[in-house]
Amino acid sequence: MVSLTDLNPSVHEAWQRVNKEPLHYPRSLAINEIAGCGVFDVFVSSQGQTDSIRLISASPEAQISLPAQRLIETWQWKALPSVPLAAEKKRVRLDFCYSALSQRDATQLCRAQREQACI
Repeated sequence: MVSLTDLNPSVHEAWQRVNKEPLHYPRSLAINEIAGCGVFDVFVSSQGQTDSIRLISASPEAQISLPAQRLIETWQWKALPSVPLAAEKKRVRLDFCYSALSQRDATQLCRAQREQACI
């Protein structure tokens, strides 16, 4: 299970992710049964393209940072109608919660993991 948290929601945000469906657990993490988290700044251009992604923190960093960035790179953005188009920085947290037992266990692990600092 992958949980996405917007760490700086704004009432004036210009851009929103197009697809809100569940995020896919990166295969490289699932094969190795790796769980963890990452905090990223995502820079969206005034044209709605992901300009850059900056890692703020991750745990375990060596295993999480690249698969998480690849996941973020797949995101598409749509403009919100009531806000002028502008470049925007979004800070997001991705929690990768793995359980070989069940989806329910992974959901419970994610709930607990989101309460912890991602360092």
